[in-house]
Amino acid sequence: MNIIDAIINASIVKNGTILSLGSAYQGIWTAGVTYQKGQVVSASGNLFVCLDTHADHSPPDTGFWEDITMRGPTGATGPPGNPGSPGGSGNQVVLQAGQILGGHRAILLDSAGRAVYADSSDVSHAGRLFGITAHAAVADEFVTVHVIGEMIESSWVWDIARPVFLGTNGRLTQVPPSTGFVQVIGQPITAQSLFLNPKPSITLA
Repeated sequence: MNIIDAIINASIVKNGTILSLGSAYQGIWTAGVTYQKGQVVSASGNLFVCLDTHADHSPPDTGFWEDITMRGPTGATGPPGNPGSPGGSGNQVVLQAGQILGGHRAILLDSAGRAVYADSSDVSHAGRLFGITAHAAVADEFVTVHVIGEMIESSWVWDIARPVFLGTNGRLTQVPPSTGFVQVIGQPITAQSLFLNPKPSITLA
């Protein structure tokens, strides 16, 4: 017996009254049909009995229908889902790497929203600088990206009198590029710290 036959041939006890759905069941509720008291329809996966003769009052309008669906007990809670990617905090975000990335390199977002190297020699990258990687990552891993504010790295030896520019393949440099475009990334605070505050890019002739 299929599920439809089981529903049509079932008997349901509601408030002490036995409803034989074999004769009362009218199928799926349909607009424009006049339903008689005691007839039963299905709607949105539930069964409803008509409380008074009417047309065009759709279930679950409680003035004309009563839900007589028989429900089993609530099932057990399912297993927890997989954890999402880690979130960022304040001046950092976490992104998926679109390629192998080194730490403390400038990145932009590709068409899929993944982190890839920004490059001053590629004019299509002008104005698209997103931030600086906080660590290395392989493709498809998550990488933390610093987007604004102070960033510290012990291996840096900045000249605090000169700004830091975007170079090729995401490198940071204090020598402004001679081709492509010029993008100031920020200003050193100390020899080992940089205040990331990108300026508008300038495309070179």
